[in-house]
Amino acid sequence: MTRVEQGATFAVWVTASLAVVFLLTPLVVTIAVSFGSSPVFTLPPPDWSLKCCARLPATKGLAPSLVTSIEIASLSTLIALVLGTLCAIALVRGGSQDRRRFRRFSSPR
Repeated sequence: MTRVEQGATFAVWVTASLAVVFLLTPLVVTIAVSFGSSPVFTLPPPDWSLKCCARLPATKGLAPSLVTSIEIASLSTLIALVLGTLCAIALVRGGSQDRRRFRRFSSPR
């Protein structure tokens, strides 16, 4: 592997790591705040509590919203699975012209 390829690989890993941190930070902050005893958003929480978790089952409209979210997630997963499988089959079984078109993107053997 050349120095340029090593640098590019390093840059991809750094970019991917920063993207993961950027996307997961709000989730971590929300979870940390949910265990706080204050009814107002404060970081760090003044005291730790499970009040939010105790009120969760009594929340009106939670069950239908949860069911709707699971239905949408299942449907989108199914669609992605079918389309991804069809695309993979098309790439593998494609004609020789298709293979030549995608050969320049594959790694040298």
